[in-house]
Amino acid sequence: MKPLRPSSHREAQLREAGEDDGENLFGLFTASRDDLTAAISNWDAAQQESFMRLQFQAQRDQYRHQYPGAQWDVVIRQDEIIGQILVAAIDDELRLVDVSLLPEFRNRGIGNALLSDLLDKAAGENKRVTLHVLQGNPAVRLYERLGFSHSGEQGIYRRMEWVPVSGVPGGHKEPPVTSVS
Repeated sequence: MKPLRPSSHREAQLREAGEDDGENLFGLFTASRDDLTAAISNWDAAQQESFMRLQFQAQRDQYRHQYPGAQWDVVIRQDEIIGQILVAAIDDELRLVDVSLLPEFRNRGIGNALLSDLLDKAAGENKRVTLHVLQGNPAVRLYERLGFSHSGEQGIYRRMEWVPVSGVPGGHKEPPVTSVS
């Protein structure tokens, strides 16, 4: 088993994803793809599982092909995989390829901590962070709170970008909120 690394969230640790994590990651994939499960809800269970496994494998293959040197970590809580984060270093950017948590672990600050850790790393390396998120995904609000801005669209995806305030850790802190009367 690969060593665990801390995250800034007290309940979550990280470790490099391994081949033996496949079934747990498949469960995470199916739990995170409401769009796909809704589209095939009238299929029988065997057809649904077969389709989801094909989609899961296609996604993994695409990630491995498109981002061969990416850091692919699983998020661990009490010895269980509850999420994943995949980050690729590309020239002057860190690309957030995928971040996902099981539904029961969302809105607990874990995703915020994972992203804040990534932004601290990017600020320390003076790199921007980019991502693509499905239009209408509620995670857009989190990205915006952390300082990401809309930088374009690609089909059904919104491209977002974060640029460090300075090259020092903590350079991602959001500006103070001012009230408007």
